[in-house]
Amino acid sequence: MEDKILIRKKRVLVVGAGGFTGGFIVEEGLRRGYEVWAGVRETTSRRWLSDERIRFLNLDFSRPESLSATLSTALPAGEKWDYIVYN
Repeated sequence: MEDKILIRKKRVLVVGAGGFTGGFIVEEGLRRGYEVWAGVRETTSRRWLSDERIRFLNLDFSRPESLSATLSTALPAGEKWDYIVYN
């Protein structure tokens, strides 16, 4: 019986993904084949973040307890992002 090795895509969370530079970072992550998470505010325009592969996290920086809960439940237990870009 062959052992199968599962290789998952690298994950990147881009905080501030709705800004000019953040949008380019998101695009580059997608180009590299990463699983890309866009950390944005509820009111952030997603006009330039229209690729269906982008996963969104609504981050509320005015409520630290909400921010912590959002980040800790975004991925399955024990899993993590490979990179976090705070833009």
